[in-house]
Amino acid sequence: MRMVFSVFFFAALVLSHGCSLRQLAPGAKSYKEPTAYNVKFKAYTVNISNPEFDRRCYYKVYINKIQAGRTSTGLESQVAAFTAKLSINRHLIKVEKWVLKHRSGSYERLNNADQPKPDFLYFDVPENRIVVITLVSDAVSGRSMFGLDFEYD
Repeated sequence: MRMVFSVFFFAALVLSHGCSLRQLAPGAKSYKEPTAYNVKFKAYTVNISNPEFDRRCYYKVYINKIQAGRTSTGLESQVAAFTAKLSINRHLIKVEKWVLKHRSGSYERLNNADQPKPDFLYFDVPENRIVVITLVSDAVSGRSMFGLDFEYD
């Protein structure tokens, strides 16, 4: 009997303490309300060994297999960003990397072997949230990784 009471008391203490922590947590983050956009895509490359190899680039962004736009242009090591307003639903984002070729002076799509892998992500857009999708590519290994988060105030 004493053991049952101890377990019940401990469980009640943990639950009440956990609830009070969530309600009173100082510095708790609040979600940023979507206004002009509810999806933000960011991409950049890490481990570039030499500034001469840091090329100018941008990413073409396809949402649900339709070209939605492109990111800002900058160096590969800098964050290139794109925003969009999408319906509250499940979506597919696919990206293509384009780099500046110095010989021609124009941007050209990287060949398939040099494109970020994976180059797509399925994601959900919930109500009253801004979804932030981050694509980080590694110049050394050639691999990429998507991150998914929400935007906070």
